[in-house]
Amino acid sequence: MRELIVAAAATVYASHGFSASSVERIISAAKVSSPTFYKHFKDRREILDIIIARADDSLREIATDMTVDAENLEGFVEATIDAYFEWGAPQLPAGFTDSIRLHFRRRLS
Repeated sequence: MRELIVAAAATVYASHGFSASSVERIISAAKVSSPTFYKHFKDRREILDIIIARADDSLREIATDMTVDAENLEGFVEATIDAYFEWGAPQLPAGFTDSIRLHFRRRLS
């Protein structure tokens, strides 16, 4: 139930932004009752903190994997940029990540 509520909250936050996302919107999206929501979470901020922590852990894992073989600072920076865009690519428009990577590589040269 907890994961269902977190997933519903993530969808609501993405659609409406955190400020406009009420507990009522979250419980409606999750199809749960208010008591069920409050059984698992003290407020909507707690869910946002969970979502942010998961995103942070995911990005850190990808960045660590992709930078481990960097031989110098330039290689480390390039690998970090690649990791960031690999992590965020599913949320970005098609072709956007390639354009930004090219931009950063030119700036590093």
